[in-house]
Amino acid sequence: MNPRSISDLDLHIAARLRLRRTMLKMSQIELADSVGVTFQQIQKYERGSNRIGAGRLYELAGTLKVPVTYFYDGLANGAPDHDTTSDRQIMDFLNSAQGLLFVREFLAVKDPRQQTAMRALLRALESKPSV
Repeated sequence: MNPRSISDLDLHIAARLRLRRTMLKMSQIELADSVGVTFQQIQKYERGSNRIGAGRLYELAGTLKVPVTYFYDGLANGAPDHDTTSDRQIMDFLNSAQGLLFVREFLAVKDPRQQTAMRALLRALESKPSV
């Protein structure tokens, strides 16, 4: 593999980094300042175009208040699953402004019965043709 090529693992870690940062409502500048890099470097990390070294990943995990293993969550047998279309769609959704807002609003509903009703509504909407 070319040392500069972007692997599925790099993209997975990048997506998890961006997801956690946005969940904390932290800017790229704030994250960069906390670990001593430029915001442009954070942008490169979040695109997966620059690999994150072990020490830097440890610093990022501490700043984002997650264990280092957080960045590897969702990997099949510790390696990216090559049939990840739906996983990528989920990560793309969660990384979007709309997706993050949707998740925050869903989590704000504390009553499990209401959450179940919301899921039932979504299932009903997906089976109905749009007008």
